[in-house]
Amino acid sequence: TQELEQIVESLLSLSRYESGIQKPEPEPVELSAEIRHEASRLDGAARARGLTLDFTMPPEAWVQTDAALVRRLVANLIGNAVCHAPQDSAIILRLDAGGSFTIENPAPHLTPSDLPRLSERFFRIHSGNGGAHAGLGLSLVQAIAQILDLRFDLDLTGDHRLVARITGLRPLPA
Repeated sequence: TQELEQIVESLLSLSRYESGIQKPEPEPVELSAEIRHEASRLDGAARARGLTLDFTMPPEAWVQTDAALVRRLVANLIGNAVCHAPQDSAIILRLDAGGSFTIENPAPHLTPSDLPRLSERFFRIHSGNGGAHAGLGLSLVQAIAQILDLRFDLDLTGDHRLVARITGLRPLPA
């Protein structure tokens, strides 16, 4: 019920932003802390599946963005990786000083032809992990990225690792 409530809340929020009823409210956000916080919320689910989260990011990385929206974006990206990465694998989270956030995880069930559809609402691919999901995670990331004027790209490496990248974050001077 909590997941369903969060999905409905996210869809309602997105519709308010997409219709122009609500506007993003940029403010200084410490993104390294947000990423670590969202990852810690999913630590139990990750451990239960034998997943490790490897972080490569500065101790602090301040950006100018809407805190609530970027929190949802980060939560959906990490949640997608935790849900779909094969058991006993590693998820790599990288944040660089130039405003790029990347999550990479094994995705042996994906093909390059799947990539364009991954961010469609309600599109689902069975990953073999048994987790139920609504097929909204990456579509919400795409919508939030557009609202925040960010770029969201998906790539599949030659060794079948899904790379989800957000670029265009506006770093603040130290």
